[in-house]
Amino acid sequence: MNSTYLKKLLLKSSQTDHKHYIFLHSEWQEDIVNLYLKDSITKLYYKGQLVAKDFEEAAVDLEIPLNDFQIECKNVLTTNIAMPGFEIELDTERKVLMVNKNEEFCKEYLEIKLSEAEKNYEMLDIALNIIDHSRNGSETEKSNETVANLVEEVEEILREKEEWKQKMLNKFLVLLNTKKYKILNLQQKIEKMEKRIDCHDRQSQDGNAKNSSGATNFEGVQMDYDAGEHDKSSNACDEQDDFDAPTQRITPPIDIE
Repeated sequence: MNSTYLKKLLLKSSQTDHKHYIFLHSEWQEDIVNLYLKDSITKLYYKGQLVAKDFEEAAVDLEIPLNDFQIECKNVLTTNIAMPGFEIELDTERKVLMVNKNEEFCKEYLEIKLSEAEKNYEMLDIALNIIDHSRNGSETEKSNETVANLVEEVEEILREKEEWKQKMLNKFLVLLNTKKYKILNLQQKIEKMEKRIDCHDRQSQDGNAKNSSGATNFEGVQMDYDAGEHDKSSNACDEQDDFDAPTQRITPPIDIE
């Protein structure tokens, strides 16, 4: 992964009253490292380069695993001020930047060949670019974090919505079942009432039929009674007529000898 650093590193110096620094701008790529530095005393600019072969040869000489050696060198050159246990030395005459490791004795760890760089190379511009890049990176991280938070909030809202829908559905089902039960009871009551009404209508029809038959019989009897009375009246009239007939003289029978 490519990365860029701008660090202020303390150099090994024989002067005790004045500290010697370099400002080191390093660009770490997969197989190559570009270095640009400015001497705080001479104000001179230098540039150097490390390739994969440089790390491999130094790791073999020091009998250190290549990956561990590369990580350690990167930490030394990208740590502010100085990394404990290491010294950085600038030889302006030989134009060499050396990294030494202090253990029981000082051991040369890495040597970087330098050449003078153009004087218009300004560390301030690099610093501003790195700051902008870091700011953009921070803004990107913040944006990603904000997006992640928003996604989490949306997921939470969706979960709550789904739970609410499930609750509403359960309530609706309970209400629906209650309504169905009430409707079923009403239907049963209506059916019972209809049966009662039908039964009452049939009973009423049967009663009307009986009443109609009784009235007919009564009329027959009444007619027979009226006919009898009429006969009686006729006979009475006949008798009255016979009674009212003119009186005839009764002649005694004559005996004929």
